[in-house]
Amino acid sequence: MGICRGVPSILEDLQLMKPTTLFAVPTLYKSVYDGVNNLIENSSPLGKKLMEKSLALGRRQFEAKHGVGIQLGILEKIQYNTLNGVVLSKIRDRFVGNIRHAFVAGAACLSEIIDFVDDIGIPVCEGYGLTETSPIITINTPDELMAGSVGKTIQDIHVVIMGEDVNPQWRHHSSIY
Repeated sequence: MGICRGVPSILEDLQLMKPTTLFAVPTLYKSVYDGVNNLIENSSPLGKKLMEKSLALGRRQFEAKHGVGIQLGILEKIQYNTLNGVVLSKIRDRFVGNIRHAFVAGAACLSEIIDFVDDIGIPVCEGYGLTETSPIITINTPDELMAGSVGKTIQDIHVVIMGEDVNPQWRHHSSIY
């Protein structure tokens, strides 16, 4: 387990720790997103094209894996595997180390940032909670990702959403996890 020294050194700290699981606020993921976009913009035309193709194939691979897109064809699988090994793995190594699972909560995270982290090969699970709720009450899991959703309630949590008229509009009690 590691705790970052502060936002200015967060990417360096990730390199030092090389965590396998990351729980963070959207600001961290935005830092990685911005860092890769800067890298792409400052690359040679060929490097830029390879990174953009890698991310596009990463998106297609993610969507196919999660049942929201068609499977990659044979040529695309070969391209993806090659670019994953040559480009995406270097992006992961440079910015996020050994992370296999990422979790984000604390504020809404822009969908393009979630998509980007998914595209480089790290599934991002969004969650919701407040400090007063200790702090997670709902979360997606790596096996059940739904973009834009904060997932299902964790075990033994009772959620009530109140309407403007102060009457319950929705209730849910979970013993799922």
